[in-house]
Formats: sequence, structure tokens, C-alpha cells
Amino acid sequence: MEIIEILKNLEAQKQIDRLARKYKNKKVVLYGAGKFFETLKNNYDISKLNVIAVADKKFEQITEPVFDSACGCNVIAPASIYTLKPDIVLLCVQNDYYVEKDICENIFKQTKHKFKYRTLFKQTIAQKIFQEWENF
Repeated sequence: MEIIEILKNLEAQKQIDRLARKYKNKKVVLYGAGKFFETLKNNYDISKLNVIAVADKKFEQITEPVFDSACGCNVIAPASIYTLKPDIVLLCVQNDYYVEKDICENIFKQTKHKFKYRTLFKQTIAQKIFQEWENF
């Protein structure tokens, strides 16, 4: 299933708007700058989220926020997220299991700092079953 289809099935804009209301005036970091992020950024309005940076392993050498024209915002290494003191880190990836595992097993242990995180989108049970069926 294509990423754009997944986002449509998740009613992405509704969920983004809900998160924007929930985290109004809060510092948000998006974790993930891959195809999922690109599709999201190019097809949905994420401007209401107060995104202070996007973190991704491809920015591992960037310890201070730096503007990246391709992302359209500041970028930073995942291990440096804690320095920004975000209120929430939203996982902007298609498969969040490995990212969550990396955060808990590597980033938190390496930096000795924790931050609050959650997935950007929540799936209903029906959506999860449908996605698994598509992958079968």
C-alpha cells in the first residue's frame, strides 16, 4: 500500500489538527525525515504544529539545530533531541516499532536524558488488520 493511501485511511489531516490543538503552544519535534515525512509534508498541512526540529539518523552529525531547505525546517540528530527540551516528540515514520526500540534502548541510555514521545498517527484496530492483511 502506498504511503499516501495509508495517510488517507488514517484520516491524517484530522489527526494532525487534533494534535495541533492538543499541543498548542508546545514545542514539537518530529522524528523521521524519510519518505513518510516527505509525503506528509507535501500533502498535508502540518503548519499548526509548533515543529521546532525534525530528527533523523541521517542528521546524526548535527548536534545543534540547523535549517535544512529540503525539510523546510530545522534538523537535528536523534541523540540531541533532549537538548531542545521538547514537550513532545511525534514519531513520523511508517513503522514505529524500531524507532521506539532505538529511542528506549539507545538514545535514552546514551544521553541519560528522556523525552516524551508518541506516534504521530493512531490506527484503529480495523486499520491495523487491513494493513496486516495487505502485507500478507
